Parts: sequence; structure tokens; C-alpha cells
Amino acid sequence: SGSSDGDPTTFDVQAGKVQIDSGASVTAGSSVINISAASSVNVTTNGASLYSLTNASTGTVVLQDALTLTGNLTNSSTGTFNPNGKDITVTGNWDFSTGTYSHGSETVTLTGSSASTLISTGSSFNSLTINKSGSGTADDVNLQTKNLVVNRKLTITDGELKQAADVEITVDEMSIASGAQWTHEGGSDSDNATITIGTGAEGSGGVTNSGTITFNAKGGAAYGGDKDVVKIRSAAAGTQAEFRGTGTYTWYDVDVKDMIRK
Repeated sequence: SGSSDGDPTTFDVQAGKVQIDSGASVTAGSSVINISAASSVNVTTNGASLYSLTNASTGTVVLQDALTLTGNLTNSSTGTFNPNGKDITVTGNWDFSTGTYSHGSETVTLTGSSASTLISTGSSFNSLTINKSGSGTADDVNLQTKNLVVNRKLTITDGELKQAADVEITVDEMSIASGAQWTHEGGSDSDNATITIGTGAEGSGGVTNSGTITFNAKGGAAYGGDKDVVKIRSAAAGTQAEFRGTGTYTWYDVDVKDMIRK
């Protein structure tokens, strides 16, 4: 059950479930589904695309099938979002500045032709794919505020992952396609970002780069070199993690340990 609360673009789900029947025609427009229930709410879309979904509950939102949003996915309260192993595709922002994302075996894909923001509570993803089609800064995914943990694989098919100062990344395996980018720039002496990479051969760990990786923590060569504030580490101390591929590496002001370039 729910109500519009006087706003025709917002549907507030206070109890029950969200279900779109198979074969139903849905025009999402710019509508927001706001889940405010204190209990568990199941979400079933049967292949329909929605605009934005917000978990404003203290309970748990549980996906019953794959979720596609042409807008934003937001967790705005202390509740839990459980994808239940179902894949998620989001064109807009991913904002989990509070609450819990309880991953299963699913892949989250950030797509679209406009820049977006990625804020994670530190609750880990299983696999994450960035596939942005915009030009210039329109293909940016701006990683902000919270650390990013990907238990399995982070893939940048197209676009640029821009890692803000003081935001850390931990990933088992990473793949950067030709034309794609991973950038960490503009830190300070207090920028304590650590990048942790899993060990293992291609397919089970390390980084395969066919694009561009730029770590320029404090301005690098433009300022004559500065304090090494970005740390790159292996997930297993004493065991080398691999950086592979024929892509471009431009690194200034980094502290590297237990890594090998292959």
C-alpha cells in the first residue's frame, strides 16, 4: 500500500510490496518510488524500467528480479537493500550514504550518457561495471565520500572512474578497457587513500589495463613532486599483485608495495 502524499511524481510505499505485473506497460517518466516501510518490502519489476527508487525505510528492501533504473538508486535511512543476487542497472546516481547494501552474486552496472556520483557506505559490491557513453566529463563516475569495496571484479568498459581524495578502493580484480580511465587526482598531505588489489593471475586477481590509469595525488610533476600520499598495496602482504596490459600508466606521489608490472 502507499500514497502520493500530494506529489504526483512520488509514490510512498508504507507497507506491502512493489510489483509490476508481467506484460504491463510502464512509463516511468521522472517518478520516484519511495519505500518507507518498517518491515520487509519485496520489489518485482518483470523487466520494466523504473526511474528512481529510494529506500527510506528501517526495514529491508528485497529484489525479486533484475532492477533497471533510468534515474537514481538511494538508501536514505538505516534500512538494508538486499539485491538478492539480482543484477542492477542504474543510469543516474548510486547514493548509499547511510544504511546497508547486502550483496549476493549480482553485478551492478552504472551506465548512461551523463556524469553520475557513486557513494558507497563501505558495504561491498560483488561485481561492479562502469559503462558510460557520454563524452568529456559526461562519462565520469565520481567516487565520493565513502570507500569502495568490490569483492569480485570491477570493470570499466567505457567512461572514467574518478576517485576523490581520502576515498579508498579495495578490489579483487579490475579490468580497464581501451578508452576507459581510472583517475585519482588532487589530494593533499592528509590524503590517506589506500588502493588494495587482489593477488592472482588474470581472471582471479590483479589489474588488466588497456586504457589509462592516472594517480596524481598532489599535482605531481607540475609541482616538482610531493609527499607520497596514495598507497597501492596487495591484498596479501608479501605476495605481489599484478598490473597487466598495454595501457597507459601515469603515477605521481604514490607509495607502491608488493606489486609487479607484467
